[in-house]
Amino acid sequence: MRPRPTISAALLAVAAAACGPQLPTSDGGAAAPASSDAPGAAEIDAGIAEQEALLAGGTVDENDYAAAVKRLEKCLRTRGIDLDNNGWDPVDQLRMDLWFDGKGIPDDAVADIGDACFTAHLEKVENRYSEDHEPRMADDLMSYARECMSDAGITTTGDEKDLAALVAAAEPDDEETVTDCVVAGAGELYPDTTVLVSW
Repeated sequence: MRPRPTISAALLAVAAAACGPQLPTSDGGAAAPASSDAPGAAEIDAGIAEQEALLAGGTVDENDYAAAVKRLEKCLRTRGIDLDNNGWDPVDQLRMDLWFDGKGIPDDAVADIGDACFTAHLEKVENRYSEDHEPRMADDLMSYARECMSDAGITTTGDEKDLAALVAAAEPDDEETVTDCVVAGAGELYPDTTVLVSW
């Protein structure tokens, strides 16, 4: 499993990510890792330098983020680990929901390799992307949450773009209801995605 950044205001997490497929071999078994060692200092430094060169160019966009995820995926795959990409987190669309499938590789080795590959190829890009963009809830999840809130007697303006705005539309005593609506919607609409609900 991929380590996720700590979010201090996180209230709930819906964890329902599935393991990805195994890489096939000619005899139908799982492919053996090309290397079970985590990236070394030289590879990590080169990856960080590539990220920093990108960041020096200005704002990071979705294409930049996706390209960094591809580099992360290559780093993992060469070591026998699959990257399961469940797409953008629908609550804020600031990070992709990424999981590491070690296919029998010990968990501590998967964690070491994943940490090193993430640091080398995605960490700085992901952080900058989150800084450069405002949180924006996916349209279908926003519609679900508004309808759920309305059913609970909470009025929204229809102009809300993110979770914080939904919370602001409710009375303090109704904040838990807002959270419940978003979690329920995420579970129904995005059953394979790990969702962090925070504001």
